Amino acid sequence: MSYFWNYKNVVKTTGQVIFYSSFTFLLPIILSLFFKEGIAVTNIYILVFLLTFLVGGLMHRFTRSKTIFGVTIAQSLIIVCLVWVIYTFFASLPFHFLTTFNFLDAYFESMSSLTTTGLSLYDTVPVLKSLVIWRSFLSWIGGLGIIVLAYFGLTRGLLSSSTKLVKAEGHERLRPSIKETIKDMWLIYLILTAIGIILLFVFGMSLFDAFNYSMSAISTTGSQSNAATLASIGTPLINLVLIIIMILGATSFILHYMLYKRRSFLVYLKDKQFLFMLLIIFIAFILIFIKLGSEYNIMTIILNVVSIITCGGFTTIAPAQLLGFAPFVFLLFLILMFVGGSTNSTTGGIKIDRLILFIKSIFWKIKQTTLPKIAYFSKKYNNRIIDDSVIKSIYFLILVYFLFIILGILVLTFNGYAVNESAFEVVSAQSNVGLTIGITDQAMPATAKLMLIINMWVGRLEIIPILSVLGIIFSRKYRV
Repeated sequence: MSYFWNYKNVVKTTGQVIFYSSFTFLLPIILSLFFKEGIAVTNIYILVFLLTFLVGGLMHRFTRSKTIFGVTIAQSLIIVCLVWVIYTFFASLPFHFLTTFNFLDAYFESMSSLTTTGLSLYDTVPVLKSLVIWRSFLSWIGGLGIIVLAYFGLTRGLLSSSTKLVKAEGHERLRPSIKETIKDMWLIYLILTAIGIILLFVFGMSLFDAFNYSMSAISTTGSQSNAATLASIGTPLINLVLIIIMILGATSFILHYMLYKRRSFLVYLKDKQFLFMLLIIFIAFILIFIKLGSEYNIMTIILNVVSIITCGGFTTIAPAQLLGFAPFVFLLFLILMFVGGSTNSTTGGIKIDRLILFIKSIFWKIKQTTLPKIAYFSKKYNNRIIDDSVIKSIYFLILVYFLFIILGILVLTFNGYAVNESAFEVVSAQSNVGLTIGITDQAMPATAKLMLIINMWVGRLEIIPILSVLGIIFSRKYRV
């Protein structure tokens, strides 16, 4: 039974992750007391914490699984998908009980934060400071992932099981030990966040705003924490700091780790993915400057280009202005959002590594057609041999990515939105960018909200785990 469909194994491990993740709710409890927001607010956070703690604990403690080898790879995919759906439910409860949001709106807000998308149904930022920080904190958690957050609790069980869960969430090893990898990831993440807070505070932001903006920038989310827009509070130096933080967030954490170990910035200059990202930023800036240079200053253009390619979501341009751009600029924004930043980072999109391999595969195919059938040539990228199965998986991912985008556009246009507006909103949601053309608000039809929730979830988990789960669930033998 251990290597067949085993719902008890899935429920037990999912409960374990939810149990350890419940301790994140201690932060808003402490903050509500610190900001003196009233006992009613604090009680809401306490009740949500207790509910999450109890549900996770009951799922884990009272589900008897006889599997002695831990979760399988297929089961880990199911668990990751379930954890993101269930934890988002609990994380949405403060939004529901402390605002005028109905449950669907609260779930939308929570999913948007956790997937580091940053689309918001709020007309302005929440009144409660604890809720503002909770939203930023959710995006900060989502940047690395819920499984990574709960990892050290999971290792109290089988280490091999927790390792499979981390891989299923889309993380690669920085070191031979997955436990040391997670420690290093959190250390790097904390250091980059702290640097952002310090720089933003030094250059004029309040400590409260610096804390929220740094968490939002490093997780490439783009949520506002101040009723004033970034266009009004963002000085050139503040914008520059945000640009740097977003680029760091969209850069592979493997490079950050190599810098941490080797103490040399040359590791970035030797990485094709990082250099290609900078090249895309430069070319996009030049093209947009040619089209819009007379209307916007250089810093504004750079901020928005970096924000889009890194999926950071910060912008100083109003939705109505985005819609009014020349078709070329509008299309370029769509392409940048679709591509995203580096693999093994907090960014969204299909990722630059996959784009490079997709382009290279075209040239490999052309070369292959000009050679005799028995001829062989090695396909290399970043000093490693690329197998044909890798290329096929990239083609498949990009195809399915497109299909979900088309599905999203169909749903939004069915609800009466224009095609170009729908395309921008759906690509922004699925690539976890968070820029809006003006569609995302509380007045959206429920079907449109639900579709964007699915787009955000699919984009964050990068489709393959979700499709694998569907394949497992609908398999006749339920073999995993």
